[in-house]
Amino acid sequence: MPIDRRTFLHGATAATLSAGLAACGPRGPVGTPGGAGGGVPLDLSIGPGGWCWFQSPRAAIDETGSLWLGSSRGTAAPEPGRVEVTQVDLARRSVVGRWALGRDRVDDHTSPSVLAIDGEVQVGWAPHRREAWLEVGRLGGERPRIVRPDAVVEPGRGTAYVSAHVVAGVRWVLYRGEGFTWNLLTSPDGRRWSARGAVVRPDAPGQRPYVAAASDGERLHLVASDGNPTERPGTGVGYGVIEPGGAILDGSGRALGRVGDPPTAASLTRLLEGRAGPAEDTDTDAWIAQLAVIHRRPTALLTLREPWPAGEIASGRWRHRLFWARQRHDGRWTVEPLAWAGRELYRNQPDYYCGLGCLDPLDPTRAVIATDVDPVSGEPLHSPIDGRSHHELFEGHRRAEGSWRWTQLTRPGTRDNLRPVLVAGSGTSALAWMRGTYRSWSDFDTEIVVRFA
Repeated sequence: MPIDRRTFLHGATAATLSAGLAACGPRGPVGTPGGAGGGVPLDLSIGPGGWCWFQSPRAAIDETGSLWLGSSRGTAAPEPGRVEVTQVDLARRSVVGRWALGRDRVDDHTSPSVLAIDGEVQVGWAPHRREAWLEVGRLGGERPRIVRPDAVVEPGRGTAYVSAHVVAGVRWVLYRGEGFTWNLLTSPDGRRWSARGAVVRPDAPGQRPYVAAASDGERLHLVASDGNPTERPGTGVGYGVIEPGGAILDGSGRALGRVGDPPTAASLTRLLEGRAGPAEDTDTDAWIAQLAVIHRRPTALLTLREPWPAGEIASGRWRHRLFWARQRHDGRWTVEPLAWAGRELYRNQPDYYCGLGCLDPLDPTRAVIATDVDPVSGEPLHSPIDGRSHHELFEGHRRAEGSWRWTQLTRPGTRDNLRPVLVAGSGTSALAWMRGTYRSWSDFDTEIVVRFA
């Protein structure tokens, strides 16, 4: 059921508990760093890079057991702004090769999607500026630019966020473009693409909803924010489904529109609500970290940003909470607090620039998050090396409704560990994340680290 700010700040009622929200804060113990059993982790830095969070999938494992990672290089890297894909041999734990897709300004939003399919790797990216093209194609082969002229017509600002999926045997690509709508392209083979139209539109001209999507093989599930929280106070998150024939439904199966004549994000089934305050500093805003389909049911990680309560020890100006949301067998949703997620990465965009987290694609009750506070108590972490608070990775396992057990995966140091992604395929899996210094989406000095299964 939806959770509003008042429920959050004043505690869960019995009715809320019965619907899946077991407490106002995360519960469960926190273990020690070093991974399960305290063993020595096997980590590999594959070089400079970073990513945004709406390109999907950011990583894929092909049928040979190779891991493919899409990223964009940051400020201090050689060839800053280079958009690339890296191949990692998971068995040998080594980098096999690196492919440049292009080079643009330093911007983590240009990081590409990577889809392993039919014996090839499909990649896609867009420039995230006032340009009317996106590039989708086969790694090592042709990657034609698909031109969408209306993407630069006001109020649009160009194309961004190429996300790839397979629905009923057809390749689907979502991107944000025309008038800040989210649009669908389809292809039977990845060579010839057809424009199908918008799938989510803003509530009002100039608003910017954000979408994360995942396929169950037959339908495309999506979660969408109402807008950008810096422009739309009290932003919430909703859920819907796109059928292969183009019908767009809410969580109960009610038709809301069609591809080309889409619903607004605010009309989707509500998962997490924000609340507008008297000033931007006092808003409570919901956001999206990830959507996945695990064991045939959509599962999401969501975030909520709110001001620190008076008298609490603050880490940053605002605090964040992560939520775990999963569709039940009856079609309704369980939405429960997962962990405290700490401070904003930088002040100008506090709503969604936190450390974020990811779901295990094979286990809906396992998650990895990045936070600079204890995930259970919310108290700031402090490195014994420099005395500062840094983002560390924690692995969580759901023990019971609303109760998660946490183990710290990274040892305290002098750098942040951010935006993890878990990927599985061909009988193996891996964890990847960004490590380094993140000052903004256009100014970051991070490397990509892979931890092997």
